[in-house]
Parts: sequence; C-alpha cells; structure tokens
Amino acid sequence: MVQHIVMWRFKEENKPETLLQVKALFLNLVGKVPSLRHLEVGENWNGDTAAFDFVLIARFDDRAGLDAYQNHPEHVKVAQFIQSVRTDRAVVDCEI
Repeated sequence: MVQHIVMWRFKEENKPETLLQVKALFLNLVGKVPSLRHLEVGENWNGDTAAFDFVLIARFDDRAGLDAYQNHPEHVKVAQFIQSVRTDRAVVDCEI
C-alpha cells in the first residue's frame, strides 16, 4: 500500500474560506477517483511558526494508483486551485 501525505501553507488572504474550500474539494474526490482507497484531511490548530495549515493523507494500492490519482481530471482541478492559493507545500510518498 502507498501513502501520500501532503501539507500546505496558504496565503493569509481569505484563509478561513480557503481551508473550507480545500477540505470540501478533497472530500468530493472520494468515490470519483477509482484508485483512491482512503482519504483524510485536517486543518492545523498548532500555532507554531513551523506548522503547516492543512494536511492530506491518502492511500492507494500501489504507485500506479497514486499516479492515476494525480492525473485524474478531478484531482487536477483541485491541484490547480491549491496552486493559486498556497504559499508552501511539503509531500511524502511512502510504502506502508
């Protein structure tokens, strides 16, 4: 199984609305992307300056499933929106 973990920091402008929208966009992918086996999202409450604003944890059967997710048209729309509102991103892909 492959786990995909992504964290973002978002622009301060409209951040509360951005967080709600990002959460909804990711949850909307469940059932639309066949290779997506599990999805968790969360908004950070830790005020540390090193903390990110939002996290995504997704699981796939294998690397091909992750690739299919990343290229799925619905995910591409989400990624394009996030690109327009983020300031920073960190990612880890690993086998579990």
